[in-house]
Amino acid sequence: MNEEARFKTTGKLNEAFFRRNSRYLLSPKYIRTKLILLAVVTVLLLGSYFLMRWPLYLIMLAVYAVFSAAMLFVDRNRAAKTLTKRLLETAPDGEVLLTTSCTDSGIRSENHTNGGTTEIEYKHLSTLAVAEGAMILMTKASQFTVLFTDCLTEQEQRELQVFIEEKCPQIKIKR
Repeated sequence: MNEEARFKTTGKLNEAFFRRNSRYLLSPKYIRTKLILLAVVTVLLLGSYFLMRWPLYLIMLAVYAVFSAAMLFVDRNRAAKTLTKRLLETAPDGEVLLTTSCTDSGIRSENHTNGGTTEIEYKHLSTLAVAEGAMILMTKASQFTVLFTDCLTEQEQRELQVFIEEKCPQIKIKR
């Protein structure tokens, strides 16, 4: 644990952070499942086109369009609320001060609110979401950790992203 840390960042996880970045916190598996469901409904809707009259088909098409658009916003809000509830279970004041750093073996997170430390090895990372003020790293099992980029310069942010891409060549980048 005494290896040199690079790109050490500090920031706060709170409800505002989860709301601002909720679109990045949905797991890729969950999104894929929703897209498959929407594809099945689309096929059923197209099949019903031949069996129904025009007015009923138009009503179904309008309901489908509203449903698919609303699903994305509902899921994002639900993810933010769930993460906030989880945060409140471990930090009653609703905020966690987190220091995250990149080491040679993985991403180390130190929770200054309750004193916990975790490290995620680079081989477990699957997605890097470049958000406003943060880089969110998702694992294959949909865990996440945050590198706060507010305290880094533009050059350091680019170097951090290159460093992570070198350590995890299979990582997918979301913007």
